[in-house]
Amino acid sequence: MKSLMRKISLCSCILSLLAIPAQAEFSALERGSTAGRIIYSVSENAYLTKSGESITEEAISGLSSKDYGKTGLIADGNSRLILRYQSSQPGTVEFSVSPSIAGSRLESFTTRQEITAPVNTVSTNNGYQASAVLIAPETWPENITYPSGNFTVNATFTPSNGSAVTESLTLTLKTPSIVLIHGAFGDNERMFGYAAGSNTGVWHKLENAGLNVVSWNYDSKQPPKTLISSNTNGLAQIISDTLNKLNSDGFAATRVDLVTHSSGGIMARQYLRNDTDTGNKTANSYGLGTVRRVVTIASPNLGTPIGSYLSGNFSRNSQKDMS
Repeated sequence: MKSLMRKISLCSCILSLLAIPAQAEFSALERGSTAGRIIYSVSENAYLTKSGESITEEAISGLSSKDYGKTGLIADGNSRLILRYQSSQPGTVEFSVSPSIAGSRLESFTTRQEITAPVNTVSTNNGYQASAVLIAPETWPENITYPSGNFTVNATFTPSNGSAVTESLTLTLKTPSIVLIHGAFGDNERMFGYAAGSNTGVWHKLENAGLNVVSWNYDSKQPPKTLISSNTNGLAQIISDTLNKLNSDGFAATRVDLVTHSSGGIMARQYLRNDTDTGNKTANSYGLGTVRRVVTIASPNLGTPIGSYLSGNFSRNSQKDMS
């Protein structure tokens, strides 16, 4: 009897838009580092390509795990990995995650329904195949080592004729990257305490906790009217670069956290507004936004008396009037 050919591979879902290889060699349990955006956006009951068409099993059957494989995902509530199992015989595949990760979700690749039972394989040009989509949790699970810990994805295949076999992949869950945004007339080194020899600032505390901190310094010595508008594109670029770097390192990533000071918080709010309307939202996060959390420190969310002062209308009641 011809031996059973089994392959489980982990395919990238997001970011760098790469051509799907017409001819690809599959390698069992092999993971590469090249990102490839297969899923472009999501609807209520389907995963969609850039042209808005539903993605099929056939469409991903020729993907090479060497070129498209991942090593893990970011716990941002939106990152997704396609789990694909291939065999030379028809049967069913039961996907599972161990240990169980609270807040994560296994969805059907074709209907987006939560998977609660074994999935039937379908015939493709590359053999029989069943797939699922693993969605990352948004909050950190207590049973995974913080801020980066391993878990296992399992695929138990039961052929139409024969005994069940299980293949597994060990993956890594990581916390989202943190982008620091300083306020006017400053920089991150001073505002977040990264002075030489210091170990007490916010920046140090985050890094000492094992978190990935990204510093973005911008031209903050601009008039108030242009300070925000002229720098939000730069913020969009640093977020995009951060997500692209994570993906090139083998992690499916769609969102970052922002820690802001003073007018940096207003800039973050403006970016979130733009994130709803611009290509960043679709390109990096399936149309669901590129920011998970925002922390603002001393940000003038209700305005600031300095605006009245600069316009010549400052009075003792300026701050009171804003409350």
